[in-house]
Amino acid sequence: MGLIVQKFGGSSVRDRERLLRAMRIVRRTWEQGDDVVVVLSAQGDTTDTLLARARELTEEPPPRELDALLATGETASVALGAIALASLGVPAVSLSGWQVPVGTDGTHGGANVRSVGAERIRQELAQRRVVLAAGFQGVVFALSNVVIQSSVNIFGNIVVAGNSAAANLEGFVYMAMNAFYQTTLSFVSQNYGAGEQKRINRIVLLGEACVIVTGTLLGNMVVFFGNDLLQIYSNNPEVIAAGMVRLHYISMIYALCGIMDVMVGALRGIGYSIMPMIVSIVGVCVLRLIWLATVFQIPEFHKIETVYLSYPVTWILTSLVYIVFFVWIRIRSARKKSAPSAA
Repeated sequence: MGLIVQKFGGSSVRDRERLLRAMRIVRRTWEQGDDVVVVLSAQGDTTDTLLARARELTEEPPPRELDALLATGETASVALGAIALASLGVPAVSLSGWQVPVGTDGTHGGANVRSVGAERIRQELAQRRVVLAAGFQGVVFALSNVVIQSSVNIFGNIVVAGNSAAANLEGFVYMAMNAFYQTTLSFVSQNYGAGEQKRINRIVLLGEACVIVTGTLLGNMVVFFGNDLLQIYSNNPEVIAAGMVRLHYISMIYALCGIMDVMVGALRGIGYSIMPMIVSIVGVCVLRLIWLATVFQIPEFHKIETVYLSYPVTWILTSLVYIVFFVWIRIRSARKKSAPSAA
């Protein structure tokens, strides 16, 4: 049996039901005999909430203390995950960054990983325990979201309110699409562990087809009924109009986000966790920041529509990287498998 690394983002563990669902996926993998390492992000909007609480006190919180604060979200998440696994009859241990240990440079708020210790993880796996390690990707996403929100704030309270209302509606579409990410991750990891390589490609294609149909259908339904749905949050016609702008630029093509997530699930299902994390940080977070620092600063493009365009642009680019990497892995795997028989 091999080592399987499974990664669950904040939306996948945001409440009791989703946390237990994620941990049942982990249990199925563990029951197959594989060693399992699980990386969890902070639950739901925990990181954003912690950032907001810090900024309620000061606009420039000390970087060291901000790091310490944000780390509590991931620490709580892995501890709850271990508790959930224990309730399911699976021995598990949660490890924070310093317990792994993950060595970084001294740059608070933007540290670079210098080393990752494996001995503690190996010791726990040798005892047939599932190891849950605190993730840190959510912090980068949250910082990116803070910059995006700051860009939205420039356009005043009406746009801010409309943006928030539209984002809430999009959240329901994302919940539906996220189910296919979870399903792809689960089925790919199970078939990968069982050596059923031929099924993996079919699972990924089916997952992508389902998420495209679901995301396109629900996303466009939200746009079609947008004026009525936005009234749940505000009766102000200007706020509703502002919300509709976001829905037209994001919700109509929200399936692009689902395509990206399904590819992440496929890669993590076959044991690649670090690569999706790096691509997500660069492709989704860093590129959006570059977009806002360059394109958005051009006078003729300094408008809210440009901010919203950063989403589909980064989804497309990141998805293409994931698809190319997945295809390359599958081709390489097929060649390795056929090499002995050819000899």
